[in-house]
Amino acid sequence: MRVLDIGCGMGDVSLLAARLVGPSGHVTGIDRDLVVIEKARERGLDEVRGADIEFVYTELLNFHADRRFDAVVGRYVLMFQPDPVDAIVHAAKQVRPGGIVVFHESDLATRIQGYPNGTLFYRMCDLIAETERCRRGLGEPGLAPDTLIHGGGTSMAHDQSRGPGRRRIRFLYLSMAYGHS
Repeated sequence: MRVLDIGCGMGDVSLLAARLVGPSGHVTGIDRDLVVIEKARERGLDEVRGADIEFVYTELLNFHADRRFDAVVGRYVLMFQPDPVDAIVHAAKQVRPGGIVVFHESDLATRIQGYPNGTLFYRMCDLIAETERCRRGLGEPGLAPDTLIHGGGTSMAHDQSRGPGRRRIRFLYLSMAYGHS
């Protein structure tokens, strides 16, 4: 199995994927920060012996794979993209037909509920949400699921056919806030 880890940082998810796909698989981690890519390369040599793993310094939208991947994964990466919809569409282009595109993201727009309220944890969550609100210049922090699902006038809530052979890409956005059912 071939896996692309977008926004790999120091390689945590890439290294986990390398362990899962084993020596017959391949993992490519990409990130736009050269310092963390160099650290990921060191970790790859130290922590996963015999794995086919590489770390590439590049911007997401500039990355074009020579060969498509079976899966694209990203953890806490869409929230840092100027246009998350473009990022998802570009990621999907790196995947073979029938492949998997998975993102794990924080939902800063939904306040975590718990007891007791007013603890340092909740105050920090509020400060992070406020920082994100100011950074993006939006009324609410977070990734705006409606924008992701219906971005650019293209509905991504259902299968889309693309190109010869009616390539199908399935998009799903899940938002989970701990403490909510």
